[in-house]
Amino acid sequence: MALMRSTRLPLARRAVFIACTAVLVSTGCSNDSDPGAPSAGSGGQAGQSGSAGSGASGGGSGGTSGSGSGSGGTAGSTAGAGAGGAMAGTGSGGTSGAGAGAGGAMAGGGAGGAGTAGLAGAPEWGLPARPTGQTCVQPTTEAAQPALLSMSGCVDPTNPTLPAATLIPYGVASPLWSDGAEKARFIALPDAATIHVRNCTETPAECMAPEDGGTGQDDGDWDFPVGTVFVKTFGFLGKLVETRLLIRRGEFDWWGFSYQWRDDQSDADLLASNTDGYDAMVEGPNGMVNWHFPSRAQCLQCHTTAAGVSLGPETAQLNVEYTYPNGVTRNQLEELEHIGAFEAPPVRSPALPNPAGSADLEERARSYLHANCAICHRPGSNYTGFDVRFSTAFADTNLCNVMPEKAVPGGVTGAMRILPGDPSLSVVSLRMHSTDPAFRMPQIGTRVVDDLGTTVLDDFITSLTACP
Repeated sequence: MALMRSTRLPLARRAVFIACTAVLVSTGCSNDSDPGAPSAGSGGQAGQSGSAGSGASGGGSGGTSGSGSGSGGTAGSTAGAGAGGAMAGTGSGGTSGAGAGAGGAMAGGGAGGAGTAGLAGAPEWGLPARPTGQTCVQPTTEAAQPALLSMSGCVDPTNPTLPAATLIPYGVASPLWSDGAEKARFIALPDAATIHVRNCTETPAECMAPEDGGTGQDDGDWDFPVGTVFVKTFGFLGKLVETRLLIRRGEFDWWGFSYQWRDDQSDADLLASNTDGYDAMVEGPNGMVNWHFPSRAQCLQCHTTAAGVSLGPETAQLNVEYTYPNGVTRNQLEELEHIGAFEAPPVRSPALPNPAGSADLEERARSYLHANCAICHRPGSNYTGFDVRFSTAFADTNLCNVMPEKAVPGGVTGAMRILPGDPSLSVVSLRMHSTDPAFRMPQIGTRVVDDLGTTVLDDFITSLTACP
């Protein structure tokens, strides 16, 4: 398909936004210590407050009161209160400071020494409380979407490389391949709204097949409230390239917006609506990458209703540990339950295996196909000829020894969708290896071959001696 080239250039260095997701780094996140002012007594000032923990490392309450005395003065004693950053955990206070100063009858003693930080107060939760006062909200009309990311309410307006304090960071067990980009993911839930998790055992009607009048969505899929905004950032080598917003406007109404980051990382600009999106050459870890900014329509070609639209957030993807910006590592389902994000606690279905991990080879290959291909290749979606959801038995996927319906990359003859023992004659593998836009899969959003993904899938195909 014809692509329009953006006139904007690759971007300058900085990855604080990415670091704040706690994928690797916790620096750069909110650290707004605000120690309370100590009150002076007639004899001596109160001890200074204990140092508050930063938002990245967990907070501590203020130091206990200091004491001081002057000759003739009465001792003053008032505790100074310290507060951590917006996401700080609760911790014990510092020890009291003490100091004495000589003075006249009305002279105050010197201030007590500063209390030490509350080292024993490491936060218990990565999300100590649910954010309130949501600023990242849906626009009234598509035309009203702010032209600058800094005006969207989804980032810190004074430093757009930082997420807004009302965003919830998350990670996934089996990530979508995005040409090797560094990614950060966030959810902005409307105040007081909750996530409904589909439970096909208790409510089978909500999991009906499309031919029976259902959507085809799966057990464990998450249904987000109207007004939810998903924020996802992409970058290379510590440089932000793109921020995408996916907004739920109604039951079946979603909007996607793409922002391109400026060279100096001062802000990102909303890309105008077009048909085929935009391209820009950016520097990647292995050379220049032709990065694709999807059009608003292309966003919804991948974010399908049958796959739940939001794609990543589902029980099998988030039932894993995650390191939050304050340094706490905990299971994400526990964290979201703790802050009251769910309508009801979800059934703990097993997590998808990490394709780069050590699980069974078939499970890792199937997990990769689920995250990267089952978006479209499933019942009720765009291409229903085969079904590569992880929950579908391999024998039922309609892949093994099945002739392809479309042209084969390179004109290879004798190829099957998957031919046991031979990746070179397996169309699923050939499409993943191809860089030709006419054949490559996935079709949108990737131009670079995923070495890990193709290796896992090819090893799986090679291991097959026959179809089940």
